[in-house]
Amino acid sequence: MFFVNKIKITLFLALLSAPILTQPVWAANDAPYLIAQNDESPSQSDPNYNVDPTDSNFKDMAYIMDNLANSSLLSLWASEKEIRTAGEHFRGLHPLKTLSIIFMDAGIKANFAKAANGEGIAWTTFKEEYAKSLEEESNHHNLSDQMIDDFSKRTGIDESQIEPLLKSGQYDQFMDTLAHVAAQ
Repeated sequence: MFFVNKIKITLFLALLSAPILTQPVWAANDAPYLIAQNDESPSQSDPNYNVDPTDSNFKDMAYIMDNLANSSLLSLWASEKEIRTAGEHFRGLHPLKTLSIIFMDAGIKANFAKAANGEGIAWTTFKEEYAKSLEEESNHHNLSDQMIDDFSKRTGIDESQIEPLLKSGQYDQFMDTLAHVAAQ
C-alpha cells in the first residue's frame, strides 16, 4: 500500500511540475517565459497566443497522451522524467493552443478520450492543472473572445459549447466537455 501511494504522489508531483500543466504563459518584449507560481504577475500581461504549436509539440503531446491513456501507474512513474521533459517543450504556448493540439491529430484525440474515460489520478491531475492554467490566464485577461473563437475553429468544437464555460470560469466543466467531444 505504501508503494502504491508513493507512486501516486510521485506521479502527481511530476505532472504538477510540468509547465504544460501548471504555469500560465506570458509575453514580455515578445519573448515568452513562464512565471513561477509564487511570483507576482508582470505589469505587461499580453497573452502569448500568437505562438503556434510546432511539429515537436505534436510529438510531445502524442507521447504524453499515449502514456496517460495506455500506461499503468507504475509505467507512468517509471516514465516520469520523459513525461516531464515532454511537458517542458510547451513553454511559450497558451493553454488553449496546447489543448488545440489534441483535436488536430486523430491519434492524440483518441488517447485523450481514453485517458479521460479512465478517470484515474493521471487524468484528474491533467484536468485540474489545465483548469488552473486557464483560470490564471483568465485572471490576467488572457482568455479573450478572439482566442475562444480561434480555439473553436482550430478544434472544430462548436463555440456555443465552450464559450459559456470559459467565460464563466467553469474550467473543470470545459475540460469535461473537451473529453466528451473527443470521445464522439
